Amino acid sequence: MRERGIIALYLFGSTARDEAGDASDLDLLFEYDQSRPFSLFDQAGAMLELSDELGARVDLVSRIGLRPPVRARVEGEMVRVF
Repeated sequence: MRERGIIALYLFGSTARDEAGDASDLDLLFEYDQSRPFSLFDQAGAMLELSDELGARVDLVSRIGLRPPVRARVEGEMVRVF
């Protein structure tokens, strides 16, 4: 992920709260190096790569893209991956 410009990755949601079921996906939040270009295509590629590597469905969101009320909830349960 770092080679894609992702500088931090966090787990949140049901898996981070230890409430995940068999049908749960992995909710991941990322931060990227803003000095480099990073598009929705880059985000989609990272999401597919993570899904393949982890063998699970992944929902990948950027911290910048979260609205303040949602961001506050997500930040309260984040677990840093790197």
